Amino acid sequence: MQEASGFALGGVGLALLGYGLFSAFVSGPELGQRTIDAMNWSENCETAIARQAEPEPRAPAAISRGSVDVCRIAFSLYGQRGEQYCDMHGATINGGVDDLLDTAGSLVDIVEAPARAARQALAAQAAADAPNRCACAATQVLSDERLSFALYAGSARLITPPAIDTLQSQLRVALSSPYCAMEG
Repeated sequence: MQEASGFALGGVGLALLGYGLFSAFVSGPELGQRTIDAMNWSENCETAIARQAEPEPRAPAAISRGSVDVCRIAFSLYGQRGEQYCDMHGATINGGVDDLLDTAGSLVDIVEAPARAARQALAAQAAADAPNRCACAATQVLSDERLSFALYAGSARLITPPAIDTLQSQLRVALSSPYCAMEG
């Protein structure tokens, strides 16, 4: 009789071991992948990476386009006599300053063009690498949390480990990890 109960306990233990292994290596990762897919992780991740990599539009340099009182600037050192001279002769420049400011604006555009092109190239590269980085993060979380997903699947979703509750933040952490940051 004792042999029969030992055999039964051994059979139950073997069945539990098989169920645990099945949960850890088959149903857990499958459930984890389906959970990540249900969150639309790939689409949201790729959109976030593309948005983050977009170069910020830069406002053109604020250049004042008005008249410049050259006389007051030049003769302010002479105090009241300088002001009297300017009042008498007046030396305000209008047209020449606008031309000068247009030239300065063109030079700024020429100088910033390579940097702008580099920012756009980096944004395009980041958008192209986004699917690989997002898949890397999902794979890393599935691998790191295999036992949590196994418990979640093995309990028929009755037990929800903390790793499952914080899945979104874990995916973000994995995405910014050095391993997935270099992916692409």
